[in-house]
Amino acid sequence: MVCDHMMEVMKNDAEKPGYLSDDDKCESRMEKTKTRYGVNSYRREVECILGSTTAYKIRTCLEVEKKRRP
Repeated sequence: MVCDHMMEVMKNDAEKPGYLSDDDKCESRMEKTKTRYGVNSYRREVECILGSTTAYKIRTCLEVEKKRRP
């Protein structure tokens, strides 16, 4: 669901993350995020991503949550 949304929004973006080239890679990355940083961090990131309608906003979500992590 999250990966599908990111792939759709970022489909024409030249700067999209490499893990968006394959749905399995994306799902794996999201699962690693949940395991490594916890459910709360994962939830904040997912909610932000799902609320985004532009590639810029998705990149902002990823960067904001990355800065919050230890």
